[in-house]
Amino acid sequence: KNFPPAVNFKSDFDPLRNMQRELRDINGDITDNPSDAVDTTYWNWGASNFRFFALDLDGQETMDPYYRYTLKDTAEGDPDITYLAGDPEADPNLGWIQVNFPQTSSEVKEFEIFLNNAPAGGTAVLTVAVNDEANADTRFHFGWEVREPSGPVLYIPDNSGPSTKTFYRDFLAGQYGAGGWNEYSFWYGYPDHSYVLIESMRKFEAVLWADGGSTSPRLEEAAQTGGVLAQYLNPLQGQDPGRLLLVSKGVVGNLSAIPHPFLKNVLGISPSPSPVTEITTVAGKAALGLQDYLPALTSFSGFGKAVGLAQPAENIPKAVPVYQMELCVRCYGLRPPYDPVVGMRFPDYETATLASVVTLSLQLEYFNSGEAMAAMSAILSEELGVGSP
Repeated sequence: KNFPPAVNFKSDFDPLRNMQRELRDINGDITDNPSDAVDTTYWNWGASNFRFFALDLDGQETMDPYYRYTLKDTAEGDPDITYLAGDPEADPNLGWIQVNFPQTSSEVKEFEIFLNNAPAGGTAVLTVAVNDEANADTRFHFGWEVREPSGPVLYIPDNSGPSTKTFYRDFLAGQYGAGGWNEYSFWYGYPDHSYVLIESMRKFEAVLWADGGSTSPRLEEAAQTGGVLAQYLNPLQGQDPGRLLLVSKGVVGNLSAIPHPFLKNVLGISPSPSPVTEITTVAGKAALGLQDYLPALTSFSGFGKAVGLAQPAENIPKAVPVYQMELCVRCYGLRPPYDPVVGMRFPDYETATLASVVTLSLQLEYFNSGEAMAAMSAILSEELGVGSP
Protein backbone atom coordinates (compact mmCIF):
# COMPACT_ATOMS: atom_id res chain seq x y z
CA LYS A 1 0.00 0.00 0.00
CA ASN A 2 1.28 3.45 -0.93
CA PHE A 3 0.96 6.32 1.49
CA PRO A 4 0.59 9.71 -0.20
CA PRO A 5 2.90 12.51 0.97
CA ALA A 6 1.71 14.92 3.64
CA VAL A 7 2.28 18.67 3.56
CA ASN A 8 1.10 21.29 6.04
CA PHE A 9 2.13 24.33 8.03
CA LYS A 10 4.79 23.77 10.65
CA SER A 11 3.29 23.53 14.12
CA ASP A 12 4.85 26.82 15.26
CA PHE A 13 3.66 28.79 12.22
CA ASP A 14 0.52 30.92 12.49
CA PRO A 15 -0.42 32.73 9.24
CA LEU A 16 -2.45 35.28 11.21
CA ARG A 17 0.81 36.81 12.48
CA ASN A 18 1.30 38.11 8.94
CA MET A 19 -2.19 39.55 8.62
CA GLN A 20 -3.98 42.73 9.52
CA ARG A 21 -7.22 42.37 11.45
CA GLU A 22 -10.35 44.37 10.77
CA LEU A 23 -13.02 44.28 13.49
CA ARG A 24 -16.58 45.47 12.88
CA ASP A 25 -19.31 45.97 15.46
CA ILE A 26 -23.02 45.19 15.19
CA ASN A 27 -23.58 48.42 13.23
CA GLY A 28 -20.92 47.49 10.69
CA ASP A 29 -18.49 50.14 11.94
CA ILE A 30 -14.77 49.43 12.35
CA THR A 31 -13.77 49.12 16.01
CA ASP A 32 -10.55 48.62 17.97
CA ASN A 33 -12.33 46.78 20.76
CA PRO A 34 -12.48 42.98 20.26
CA SER A 35 -15.38 42.71 22.72
CA ASP A 36 -17.51 44.88 20.40
CA ALA A 37 -16.69 42.85 17.31
CA VAL A 38 -19.25 40.63 15.62
CA ASP A 39 -17.19 40.19 12.44
CA THR A 40 -13.45 39.81 11.90
CA THR A 41 -11.62 39.98 8.59
CA TYR A 42 -7.95 39.06 8.17
CA TRP A 43 -6.04 40.53 5.23
CA ASN A 44 -2.75 42.04 4.11
CA TRP A 45 -1.14 43.79 1.13
CA GLY A 46 0.15 40.58 -0.44
CA ALA A 47 3.52 40.12 1.27
CA SER A 48 3.72 36.90 3.30
CA ASN A 49 5.97 34.06 4.27
CA PHE A 50 4.77 30.51 4.90
CA ARG A 51 6.67 27.74 6.72
CA PHE A 52 5.85 24.13 5.81
CA PHE A 53 6.83 20.53 6.44
CA ALA A 54 6.44 17.60 4.07
CA LEU A 55 6.92 13.87 4.68
CA ASP A 56 6.07 10.49 3.23
CA LEU A 57 5.44 7.50 5.48
CA ASP A 58 6.90 5.27 2.74
CA GLY A 59 10.24 7.05 3.21
CA GLN A 60 11.69 10.25 1.89
CA GLU A 61 13.28 8.44 -1.06
CA THR A 62 9.80 7.74 -2.48
CA MET A 63 8.88 11.42 -2.49
CA ASP A 64 9.82 13.68 -5.40
CA PRO A 65 12.87 15.76 -4.41
CA TYR A 66 10.99 19.01 -4.98
CA TYR A 67 7.78 20.82 -4.16
CA ARG A 68 5.74 23.19 -6.33
CA TYR A 69 3.63 26.19 -5.49
CA THR A 70 1.41 28.61 -7.39
CA LEU A 71 -1.05 31.46 -6.88
CA LYS A 72 -2.91 30.62 -10.06
CA ASP A 73 -6.40 29.16 -9.58
CA THR A 74 -6.00 25.38 -9.84
CA ALA A 75 -9.75 24.76 -9.54
CA GLU A 76 -9.98 25.30 -13.28
CA GLY A 77 -6.99 23.12 -14.10
CA ASP A 78 -3.28 23.14 -13.40
CA PRO A 79 -1.07 25.90 -14.82
CA ASP A 80 0.64 25.04 -18.12
CA ILE A 81 3.89 26.75 -17.10
CA THR A 82 6.43 25.46 -14.61
CA TYR A 83 9.32 27.72 -13.63
CA LEU A 84 12.42 26.46 -11.90
CA ALA A 85 13.46 28.29 -8.74
CA GLY A 86 15.87 31.09 -9.57
CA ASP A 87 14.39 31.79 -12.99
CA PRO A 88 14.16 35.61 -13.22
CA GLU A 89 10.89 35.22 -15.13
CA ALA A 90 9.30 33.00 -12.46
CA ASP A 91 5.87 34.27 -11.47
CA PRO A 92 3.58 32.24 -9.20
CA ASN A 93 0.61 34.19 -10.60
CA LEU A 94 1.21 32.57 -13.98
CA GLY A 95 2.45 29.08 -13.21
CA TRP A 96 4.10 26.62 -10.87
CA ILE A 97 7.38 27.45 -9.15
CA GLN A 98 9.38 24.24 -8.69
CA VAL A 99 11.86 24.24 -5.81
CA ASN A 100 14.14 21.45 -4.61
CA PHE A 101 13.78 20.50 -0.97
CA PRO A 102 16.69 21.66 1.21
CA GLN A 103 19.39 18.99 1.36
CA THR A 104 18.96 17.10 4.61
CA SER A 105 18.92 13.52 5.81
CA SER A 106 15.78 14.13 7.86
CA GLU A 107 12.63 12.23 6.92
CA VAL A 108 10.69 15.45 7.44
CA LYS A 109 11.41 18.12 4.85
CA GLU A 110 11.04 21.73 6.03
CA PHE A 111 10.79 24.65 3.65
CA GLU A 112 9.65 28.27 3.45
CA ILE A 113 7.83 30.22 0.75
CA PHE A 114 8.04 34.00 0.39
CA LEU A 115 5.43 35.92 -1.60
CA ASN A 116 5.21 39.60 -2.39
CA ASN A 117 3.00 39.92 -5.46
CA ALA A 118 -0.15 38.04 -4.52
CA PRO A 119 -3.00 39.49 -6.61
CA ALA A 120 -4.85 42.28 -4.80
CA GLY A 121 -8.53 43.01 -4.85
CA GLY A 122 -9.90 39.70 -3.66
CA THR A 123 -8.90 36.34 -2.28
CA ALA A 124 -5.48 34.96 -3.14
CA VAL A 125 -5.00 31.20 -2.85
CA LEU A 126 -1.60 29.60 -2.39
CA THR A 127 -1.44 25.99 -3.61
CA VAL A 128 1.49 23.80 -2.60
CA ALA A 129 1.93 20.41 -4.28
CA VAL A 130 4.09 17.45 -3.22
CA ASN A 131 4.24 14.22 -5.26
CA ASP A 132 5.71 10.76 -4.87
CA GLU A 133 6.93 8.00 -7.20
CA ALA A 134 3.45 6.43 -7.28
CA ASN A 135 2.11 9.70 -8.72
CA ALA A 136 0.21 10.51 -5.54
CA ASP A 137 -0.35 14.27 -5.66
CA THR A 138 -0.94 15.98 -2.32
CA ARG A 139 -2.21 19.56 -2.40
CA PHE A 140 -2.29 22.16 0.35
CA HIS A 141 -4.40 25.31 -0.12
CA PHE A 142 -4.43 28.53 1.87
CA GLY A 143 -6.53 31.56 0.93
CA TRP A 144 -6.54 35.09 2.32
CA GLU A 145 -7.75 38.56 1.37
CA VAL A 146 -5.23 40.83 -0.36
CA ARG A 147 -5.82 44.58 -0.63
CA GLU A 148 -4.21 47.37 -2.63
CA PRO A 149 -2.47 50.16 -0.69
CA SER A 150 -4.97 52.96 -0.18
CA GLY A 151 -2.58 55.91 -0.34
CA PRO A 152 1.03 57.08 0.01
CA VAL A 153 1.39 56.76 3.81
CA LEU A 154 1.45 53.74 6.10
CA TYR A 155 0.66 54.62 9.72
CA ILE A 156 2.14 52.37 12.42
CA PRO A 157 0.58 53.25 15.80
CA ASP A 158 2.75 50.72 17.65
CA ASN A 159 2.12 51.12 21.40
CA SER A 160 0.12 54.37 21.18
CA GLY A 161 -2.95 54.85 23.34
CA PRO A 162 -6.50 55.35 22.01
CA SER A 163 -6.44 59.17 22.08
CA THR A 164 -3.09 59.26 20.28
CA LYS A 165 -4.36 56.90 17.58
CA THR A 166 -7.45 59.07 17.13
CA PHE A 167 -5.26 62.16 16.68
CA TYR A 168 -3.14 60.59 13.92
CA ARG A 169 -6.10 58.94 12.21
CA ASP A 170 -7.91 62.27 12.10
CA PHE A 171 -4.83 63.91 10.61
CA LEU A 172 -4.41 61.27 7.91
CA ALA A 173 -8.10 61.34 7.02
CA GLY A 174 -7.90 65.12 6.67
CA GLN A 175 -4.66 64.97 4.69
CA TYR A 176 -5.46 62.12 2.31
CA GLY A 177 -9.20 61.65 2.62
CA ALA A 178 -11.19 58.92 4.34
CA GLY A 179 -9.77 55.59 3.20
CA GLY A 180 -6.79 57.33 1.59
CA TRP A 181 -4.16 55.85 3.89
CA ASN A 182 -3.38 52.55 5.61
CA GLU A 183 -2.53 51.39 9.10
CA TYR A 184 -0.23 48.54 10.14
CA SER A 185 -1.04 47.13 13.58
CA PHE A 186 0.91 44.43 15.39
CA TRP A 187 -2.15 42.48 16.49
CA TYR A 188 -0.11 39.33 17.18
CA GLY A 189 3.27 40.94 17.75
CA TYR A 190 6.00 41.05 15.13
CA PRO A 191 5.18 39.20 11.91
CA ASP A 192 6.45 35.66 11.48
CA HIS A 193 9.33 37.00 9.36
CA SER A 194 10.65 40.55 9.05
CA TYR A 195 10.26 40.13 5.26
CA VAL A 196 6.52 40.67 5.69
CA LEU A 197 6.98 44.05 7.39
CA ILE A 198 9.65 45.38 5.03
CA GLU A 199 7.77 44.35 1.87
CA SER A 200 4.54 45.80 3.25
CA MET A 201 6.29 49.10 3.99
CA ARG A 202 7.81 49.20 0.50
CA LYS A 203 4.35 49.48 -0.99
CA PHE A 204 4.12 53.02 0.46
CA GLU A 205 6.03 56.24 -0.13
CA ALA A 206 6.39 56.94 3.57
CA VAL A 207 5.87 55.40 6.98
CA LEU A 208 4.53 57.39 9.93
CA TRP A 209 5.69 55.45 12.99
CA ALA A 210 4.31 56.90 16.23
CA ASP A 211 5.77 55.24 19.32
CA GLY A 212 3.83 55.78 22.51
CA GLY A 213 6.73 56.36 24.88
CA SER A 214 9.39 53.86 25.90
CA THR A 215 10.68 51.92 22.92
CA SER A 216 8.42 49.02 22.01
CA PRO A 217 9.92 45.59 21.19
CA ARG A 218 8.63 46.07 17.61
CA LEU A 219 10.48 49.34 17.07
CA GLU A 220 13.60 47.98 18.76
CA GLU A 221 13.66 44.98 16.41
CA ALA A 222 12.87 47.03 13.31
CA ALA A 223 15.78 49.38 14.15
CA GLN A 224 18.43 46.67 14.43
CA THR A 225 21.50 47.03 12.22
CA GLY A 226 20.48 45.89 8.75
CA GLY A 227 16.89 45.60 9.96
CA VAL A 228 13.56 46.56 8.46
CA LEU A 229 13.82 50.34 8.82
CA ALA A 230 17.40 50.53 7.55
CA GLN A 231 16.45 48.43 4.52
CA TYR A 232 13.35 50.52 3.87
CA LEU A 233 15.24 53.82 3.99
CA ASN A 234 18.44 52.62 2.31
CA PRO A 235 17.59 49.63 0.09
CA LEU A 236 20.41 47.55 -1.34
CA GLN A 237 18.57 45.83 -4.18
CA GLY A 238 17.50 48.68 -6.42
CA GLN A 239 14.16 49.45 -4.76
CA ASP A 240 13.09 53.06 -4.32
CA PRO A 241 14.06 54.37 -0.88
CA GLY A 242 11.24 55.00 1.53
CA ARG A 243 10.72 57.96 3.85
CA LEU A 244 10.11 57.90 7.60
CA LEU A 245 8.40 60.27 10.02
CA LEU A 246 9.22 58.93 13.48
CA VAL A 247 7.41 60.47 16.46
CA SER A 248 8.51 59.30 19.91
CA LYS A 249 9.08 61.07 23.20
CA GLY A 250 11.44 58.25 24.11
CA VAL A 251 13.56 58.09 20.98
CA VAL A 252 16.72 58.72 23.05
CA GLY A 253 17.51 58.70 26.75
CA ASN A 254 16.37 56.39 29.52
CA LEU A 255 13.17 55.32 27.75
CA SER A 256 14.95 54.35 24.55
CA ALA A 257 16.03 50.85 23.54
CA ILE A 258 16.75 51.88 19.95
CA PRO A 259 20.23 50.63 18.96
CA HIS A 260 22.85 53.38 18.94
CA PRO A 261 24.05 52.68 15.37
CA PHE A 262 20.50 53.30 14.11
CA LEU A 263 20.22 56.55 16.05
CA LYS A 264 23.53 57.86 14.75
CA ASN A 265 23.68 56.48 11.22
CA VAL A 266 20.02 56.37 10.15
CA LEU A 267 18.32 59.10 12.21
CA GLY A 268 21.49 61.20 12.51
CA ILE A 269 20.97 61.97 16.20
CA SER A 270 23.02 61.38 19.32
CA PRO A 271 21.98 58.62 21.76
CA SER A 272 22.50 61.18 24.54
CA PRO A 273 19.58 63.57 25.10
CA SER A 274 20.08 67.32 25.50
CA PRO A 275 19.19 68.20 28.23
CA VAL A 276 19.87 64.91 29.95
CA THR A 277 16.48 64.81 31.66
CA GLU A 278 13.03 64.44 30.14
CA ILE A 279 11.28 67.64 29.05
CA THR A 280 7.83 68.64 30.28
CA THR A 281 5.85 70.92 27.99
CA VAL A 282 4.33 74.13 29.33
CA ALA A 283 0.88 75.37 28.36
CA GLY A 284 1.19 78.37 26.06
CA LYS A 285 4.82 77.70 25.11
CA ALA A 286 5.62 76.73 21.54
CA ALA A 287 7.91 74.52 19.55
CA LEU A 288 9.18 76.78 16.77
CA GLY A 289 9.51 75.62 13.19
CA LEU A 290 12.97 76.45 11.81
CA GLN A 291 11.83 76.67 8.19
CA ASP A 292 9.28 79.14 6.83
CA TYR A 293 6.85 76.37 5.93
CA LEU A 294 6.91 74.77 9.40
CA PRO A 295 4.30 76.34 11.69
CA ALA A 296 4.85 76.88 15.38
CA LEU A 297 3.30 74.28 17.70
CA THR A 298 1.65 75.74 20.79
CA SER A 299 1.30 73.46 23.80
CA PHE A 300 -2.05 73.46 25.59
CA SER A 301 -0.95 71.21 28.44
CA GLY A 302 1.67 70.76 31.10
CA PHE A 303 1.30 66.98 30.86
CA GLY A 304 3.10 66.49 27.55
CA LYS A 305 6.56 64.98 27.56
CA ALA A 306 9.47 65.25 25.15
CA VAL A 307 13.20 64.68 24.95
CA GLY A 308 15.88 67.02 23.63
CA LEU A 309 17.79 65.94 20.53
CA ALA A 310 21.45 66.53 19.69
CA GLN A 311 23.79 65.87 16.79
CA PRO A 312 26.61 63.34 17.06
CA ALA A 313 29.76 65.44 16.67
CA GLU A 314 31.33 63.02 14.20
CA ASN A 315 28.41 62.68 11.79
CA ILE A 316 28.88 63.85 8.20
CA PRO A 317 26.37 64.48 6.75
CA LYS A 318 24.59 65.78 9.81
CA ALA A 319 21.01 65.87 10.89
CA VAL A 320 19.74 69.42 11.22
CA PRO A 321 17.11 70.80 13.61
CA VAL A 322 13.63 71.51 12.26
CA TYR A 323 11.79 72.16 15.54
CA GLN A 324 13.08 73.82 18.71
CA MET A 325 11.25 74.85 21.87
CA GLU A 326 11.05 78.60 22.42
CA LEU A 327 13.57 79.84 24.96
CA CYS A 328 12.25 79.63 28.51
CA VAL A 329 14.69 79.34 31.41
CA ARG A 330 13.81 76.36 33.62
CA CYS A 331 10.34 76.05 32.05
CA TYR A 332 10.78 72.56 30.61
CA GLY A 333 13.23 71.28 33.22
CA LEU A 334 16.08 72.34 35.46
CA ARG A 335 18.95 71.58 33.06
CA PRO A 336 20.06 73.59 30.01
CA PRO A 337 19.60 74.00 27.13
CA TYR A 338 16.42 75.90 27.85
CA ASP A 339 15.45 75.89 24.17
CA PRO A 340 15.91 72.17 23.38
CA VAL A 341 15.69 70.79 19.87
CA VAL A 342 12.65 68.51 19.50
CA GLY A 343 12.74 67.81 15.75
CA MET A 344 15.54 66.72 13.39
CA ARG A 345 15.77 65.87 9.71
CA PHE A 346 18.44 63.68 8.16
CA PRO A 347 20.44 64.26 6.07
CA ASP A 348 21.12 68.01 5.96
CA TYR A 349 19.83 70.27 3.19
CA GLU A 350 23.24 70.52 1.50
CA THR A 351 23.40 66.75 1.11
CA ALA A 352 19.83 66.18 -0.11
CA THR A 353 16.84 68.37 -0.88
CA LEU A 354 14.49 65.82 0.65
CA ALA A 355 14.99 64.17 4.00
CA SER A 356 15.21 60.43 4.40
CA VAL A 357 13.80 60.67 7.90
CA VAL A 358 12.33 63.31 10.21
CA THR A 359 12.32 62.59 13.94
CA LEU A 360 10.01 64.42 16.34
CA SER A 361 10.57 63.82 20.03
CA LEU A 362 7.41 65.38 21.44
CA GLN A 363 3.81 64.31 21.91
CA LEU A 364 1.94 66.16 19.17
CA GLU A 365 -1.44 65.35 20.70
CA TYR A 366 -0.64 67.80 23.55
CA PHE A 367 -0.24 70.72 21.12
CA ASN A 368 -2.78 72.83 19.28
CA SER A 369 -4.44 70.31 16.97
CA GLY A 370 -4.63 72.54 13.89
CA GLU A 371 -0.99 73.59 14.25
CA ALA A 372 0.20 70.02 14.83
CA MET A 373 -1.66 68.71 11.81
CA ALA A 374 -0.34 71.57 9.65
CA ALA A 375 3.17 70.74 10.85
CA MET A 376 2.86 67.07 9.92
CA SER A 377 1.42 68.03 6.54
CA ALA A 378 4.38 70.33 5.90
CA ILE A 379 6.90 67.72 7.05
CA LEU A 380 5.42 65.05 4.81
CA SER A 381 5.17 67.27 1.74
CA GLU A 382 8.12 69.66 2.09
CA GLU A 383 10.68 67.66 4.03
CA LEU A 384 9.89 64.12 2.89
CA GLY A 385 8.39 64.86 -0.52
CA VAL A 386 5.25 62.80 -0.04
CA GLY A 387 2.57 64.06 -2.39
CA SER A 388 -1.06 64.69 -1.58
CA PRO A 389 -3.77 63.26 -3.83
